[in-house]
Amino acid sequence: MAKFASFGMLAAAATLAQATSLANMCTDTKAKATVPSTGLFPGIVTSVDVTANPVYNETVADEAYYPDATFDYCNVLLNFWLPAPEKFNNRWVSTGGFGFAINYETSMPGGFHVNFDDVFPLANGTSNLNALYMFGYQAHHEMSSIGKAFTRNSFDLDDSTKLYAYYQGCSEGGREGFSQVQRFPDEWDGAVIGAPALRYGQQQVYHLFPQVAEKTLNYTPPYCELEKIVSLTISACDVLDGKADGVIGRSDLCKLHFDFNPTVGEEYHCSSSEVPPNRAAQ
Repeated sequence: MAKFASFGMLAAAATLAQATSLANMCTDTKAKATVPSTGLFPGIVTSVDVTANPVYNETVADEAYYPDATFDYCNVLLNFWLPAPEKFNNRWVSTGGFGFAINYETSMPGGFHVNFDDVFPLANGTSNLNALYMFGYQAHHEMSSIGKAFTRNSFDLDDSTKLYAYYQGCSEGGREGFSQVQRFPDEWDGAVIGAPALRYGQQQVYHLFPQVAEKTLNYTPPYCELEKIVSLTISACDVLDGKADGVIGRSDLCKLHFDFNPTVGEEYHCSSSEVPPNRAAQ
């Protein structure tokens, strides 16, 4: 069977009283009884493949996309996260991966890491088209369709109760996000899609250019010089989206209107104790 591991996490926020407690809800018997059995993707998941166990006091800290928190959840293998019933707020969240990974184990506890280049090409050198389609759009569609039906059954939602569905992902997750909202727009109530890693031919050149330029010029800018460049860019482009908030919301207009030539020769100061924030935290 296909094992879906922590692609989906159900956000915790308010109160719903269909089940009395996490311990009562999070059992093998309950999970097997609530797996959708018809109409979605027959043969992919069967009830004998499903196990469930409650997890208490799980902690997430220092994540880019989630606030620090300690929480309880139901760990279900297929593997979807179900919050404690009193914390469920009719929300489903799907997360994407990074790089060549369709999911990323550090996004949330219990995740897994499967890379596209682990399964493509095939051993005989030919294209693994099934993996290509799955990583491109199909696997996430299957996961979210099964997961949302499973969630409705787990929390005993009737047909008149809305289950809100959201997508969040960056890079590989951005590509996945665009594939989902383009192909299956009716499945989502909202999506946060960051840095979709598209146009690979240009993208890989962009990744290499700074290092090649530094090597060619035999000069590596200090941290404070890069900070100065960022500050000047924000000052020039912040208001182009109509709001002065320290964020460049219209990078397209920035590229059109920001003349960087006058910034050449601008003074900057490097403190002897100044280090990048990520290094200071190590």
